[in-house]
Amino acid sequence: MLNLDASYVHSTYFLKGKKVDHIKKMGDLVITSGKLCACDPCYLEDENRNQEMDLIVPTGKYPVLLDIKEHLVNIMFNPIGDIFFWEDIKFKRDNYPDSIEVDEGEYGFIDKDGILAIEKNTKTGVYPKGINEGEPVSGRDFDYGYSSMDMGIKNSKNNYLSINTLFGDDEYTFRAGYNDWNRINCISGCLLGKNFGIGLYFKSETISTEAIEHFMNIKEGK
Repeated sequence: MLNLDASYVHSTYFLKGKKVDHIKKMGDLVITSGKLCACDPCYLEDENRNQEMDLIVPTGKYPVLLDIKEHLVNIMFNPIGDIFFWEDIKFKRDNYPDSIEVDEGEYGFIDKDGILAIEKNTKTGVYPKGINEGEPVSGRDFDYGYSSMDMGIKNSKNNYLSINTLFGDDEYTFRAGYNDWNRINCISGCLLGKNFGIGLYFKSETISTEAIEHFMNIKEGK
């Protein structure tokens, strides 16, 4: 089973300047409304697919870290406090409320204000070809084939920050970690698919036997 607690602790160590080789920084995510969306970049302009999380997160600029060992991506809201409990994240839509759909092998995060800015920019001609007309993109490559992308959104303070999953078309799940005051410390997104990518796991040397067994049990409803 993926160890969310260990991933969070290692991420806090990394942010404190300690050497943690399997933690890498993807970039900083700017949150202005507290309403966070996660989606495949192909669906940023599709109101039925740019899924808004059914929770409120703090506003500000927060580091987003890749945990290569645990195959998780962590948005770190409060790297000082401990995680008291984790909850599965739900999304504000009827279909697939427990996960997001990925068709192009990556997903990312964006504030709801960024989604609204994209819609406005498209309607007003700022993005005549849609989100492809966005601000210049910066990318980073990591170990085991992982890479991230950071794109600014015109006429907003927001950005879209994404990571490739390695396993392509599938559904991907997320959890929120809270402290003992019920305040959110971290959002952790899994980079292992929920349904269809399991056969690929057996071919990956970077995924532990325990992780494979965990996801096989989920698929079989155990």
